[in-house]
Amino acid sequence: MAVEHSKSNIDLSDIQTLKAPTDHKKWKKGTGQWLIENDFDLDAPVNPGAGPAINRPRAERDAYNELVKTYQADLKAWKRKQLKGVNCISITCGTRGQNLIEDCIEIEDAMEILHAEFKPKGDATHAEIHTKWRNLTLANCKNVEDYVIEFEEIYSDLKSQNHTIDRMDLLSKFIDGLGPAFDGWQESFYLTHSLTDETLTLSKVQGLAHMQEQLMLRSRPAAFQAHTNQAPYRQQHHDQQGQQQYNRPYCRPCKRAGHWEDRCWILHPHLKEIWRKENPEKAAELDTRSTHRKDFRKQRRAYQNDSSLGSALSPAAPSATTTDGKPPTESRQYAGMAIRSTTI
Repeated sequence: MAVEHSKSNIDLSDIQTLKAPTDHKKWKKGTGQWLIENDFDLDAPVNPGAGPAINRPRAERDAYNELVKTYQADLKAWKRKQLKGVNCISITCGTRGQNLIEDCIEIEDAMEILHAEFKPKGDATHAEIHTKWRNLTLANCKNVEDYVIEFEEIYSDLKSQNHTIDRMDLLSKFIDGLGPAFDGWQESFYLTHSLTDETLTLSKVQGLAHMQEQLMLRSRPAAFQAHTNQAPYRQQHHDQQGQQQYNRPYCRPCKRAGHWEDRCWILHPHLKEIWRKENPEKAAELDTRSTHRKDFRKQRRAYQNDSSLGSALSPAAPSATTTDGKPPTESRQYAGMAIRSTTI
């Protein structure tokens, strides 16, 4: 049967073939995107219901009859498209999956059967899922795409246990998990985007991060790979108690040096309140520094907005050079590329 590809940017051959439970994550993500892009997720036409009584005006009864004809035609087309969708899904499965859904005529039924058969039957506890969520970072994944898949899978497990996360917290978790390789990108991102913007979705942020990864891989692949591999390298130098070489405190869950896991304010928020009560002067100093950083960010944002407005009103500037008259270095050019990439 011919497969329609008129709308989708995803080819069926690009989707992970579903042969075993280990294929389920990537297959689920790929087929889900493909079904949405081809409008296979649309609901069936709504039945118009019972018609007007026989004693109602002829025009009213004729209008209802036309409505029934339209419904029947739409329903026939919807069922035909559902059958095509099932056949397309079958292409992404191995022999076992194809045999399971060969009698299905609707996509939802086929997907339910495949999920029940191939979804990993893990019995992870609530604590284990939360541990996976805390430790989820790009450094523990192959690339941004793999990080996105793991992120959505673990968050789905959290929701299955009735644990929901605020949209802003969800975005912050994903952005922070990108790690030090994306530090420059994060700075420019927060200059051009606000997490309070309701139109800023997780999928949009994930797309921007993927674009930035491709840019960095093209521009400085060796440096980027070395930077993203720093976290696994540090973990190899921890002993069983999580201690780092030279006995420096290091917290695995938040990937930061300076404290142990049992003293982490992120894992144990009550410890922060205890510390503030015991150290009021240091707490006040910390608040002051935090206020200064916020003020600095506001000033920098205002300065950038003024600069952008000034550059739009002023004549074209000469070609970029440094203060000593030399062309910009590779690092400056790379930093500029990183900033521009977030404004797409």
